[in-house]
Amino acid sequence: MEQPVTRQYAGLISGVLAALAILGGLWHATYRAPSAAVVEPAAITSPADVWKTMPVRVVDGHITASRHSDQPGFPAVNCIVPPDQLYDLPVAKGEIVALQGAAVKAAPAKQITWLQDSDMVFGIQLYGHQRCYPRNILARHCLINDSLAGEPILIYFDPPSGTCIACLRPEKGGAAYSFAASGLGYRGTGLPYDEQTESLWDPLGGEAIVGAAVGQNAKLKQIAGGWMTWASWRELWPETSVLSRDTGYEYDYSFDPYTQVQGPEGEPLNYYESELILAPQELSDQSGTMADKAEVLGVMLPDEALAVPVAEAFAAAEDEPRTFTQDSRFGQLELKVDPEAQRVYLTMPGNVRPAQVRMFWYAWRARHSDTKVWRVEGEREQDS
Repeated sequence: MEQPVTRQYAGLISGVLAALAILGGLWHATYRAPSAAVVEPAAITSPADVWKTMPVRVVDGHITASRHSDQPGFPAVNCIVPPDQLYDLPVAKGEIVALQGAAVKAAPAKQITWLQDSDMVFGIQLYGHQRCYPRNILARHCLINDSLAGEPILIYFDPPSGTCIACLRPEKGGAAYSFAASGLGYRGTGLPYDEQTESLWDPLGGEAIVGAAVGQNAKLKQIAGGWMTWASWRELWPETSVLSRDTGYEYDYSFDPYTQVQGPEGEPLNYYESELILAPQELSDQSGTMADKAEVLGVMLPDEALAVPVAEAFAAAEDEPRTFTQDSRFGQLELKVDPEAQRVYLTMPGNVRPAQVRMFWYAWRARHSDTKVWRVEGEREQDS
């Protein structure tokens, strides 16, 4: 049985793509590599039909997307999660064009004139090197197979769940794994797969969950990174490099396409500001703790999960950089909040930064149902 998306959403509407949206194939037209085949019109009847999650099938030993049954799928071996916990997303395997090789270029900050000060970037530091990734490019490609300071890295952005993390890519036989979009989801987020073994990976857990790479000591090791405005990142790291928009693809990188989507009735809306989620309906939080699309800073402490509502933290900081503190059995936690920079992160004693990620509440809760929530309103302690 199909699992309808909670308040489903459909593809982008802008420029010449609007006509394609009417035909129901907008996601494919927008994200498909130039050489990919067109999806048969019979498979798409309306925006509401396009944007449904569906259970996967296991056929001839392969996990196969229900709506893309003509694809070979992924070998259903070494499954450490039940296949029935996976679901089929509207986009087919590989239709989101992951960047790698010659498509990944970086330029020094002083050469970047096309970014606005308020544009959001995801910035990382590694062994004295800094690089940032503009959100508008990430939203088009979702996976960036890059290298920095001589290390292979992956930047993974999942717009439907708001998840963005940076990881060291594992290596096999002296070569780094390369990752692409599977078209499948798990616990609220999309799953990448590696092109070497076609194993499915959980980017938040950092391990392969289906396929030959399971149990092979290959890990996606998360490295520190976070969102902030381009002006703030540039001020912190004037020598930073920036992912270039010279990717070889003719995409419009001046905007995030998820800000212009088509709703279930064909209405235009901003996905991030809407109540839409692209996930099975049972992942929606009916408890009233927070709205499904409330952004949280999800933090993995040594033996528990913690969620900090981002909008509440920015409001409590009252337009100034602030540090909020909270006692825990691990020592005093410090939450650094800068509303102007749109930056928030948490540290433990010794300035240790535990694994953390900004994402939507429904997806964090789907993985950590027992998470604690830190409501920071009225708890301001000191200037940062």
